[in-house]
Amino acid sequence: ADRDWVTFVQRDWKPIVIDDLILRFPWHSATDIDAHLIAQGFTEPPRYQLELEGGMAFGTGEHATTRLCCRWLRRKLAQGSL
Repeated sequence: ADRDWVTFVQRDWKPIVIDDLILRFPWHSATDIDAHLIAQGFTEPPRYQLELEGGMAFGTGEHATTRLCCRWLRRKLAQGSL
């Protein structure tokens, strides 16, 4: 049988914490995120949450440019610039 390889691979992507922002994907439930944060030793959820539609163009969120953009976005949110 044909397999949807993109969906198959994406389901293993975990939320990513970048400072006080969590980068999550549409298929992550609140329970998934809470479990991940607890497993990583977080006692409180990050202040900001960004949902990313990962795929071939933007990928997993692990690339340095993604982290840089998330840090910029977080600063702008904190400043009330957005």
